[in-house]
Amino acid sequence: HLIACKTRDNWQFSLEKSYKIREGDMLSFIGKKAFIEKLRSLAKHESA
Repeated sequence: HLIACKTRDNWQFSLEKSYKIREGDMLSFIGKKAFIEKLRSLAKHESA
């Protein structure tokens, strides 16, 4: 019973960890997108 509890805890932990990593990926992805959009609009202003 103790071993089963431990495995479940480990599984929960790795699940949370992978979710946090995915969350971070999404945030950095969105940040990059916004950054690129900003650069694009700046470039447009420069050429205009």
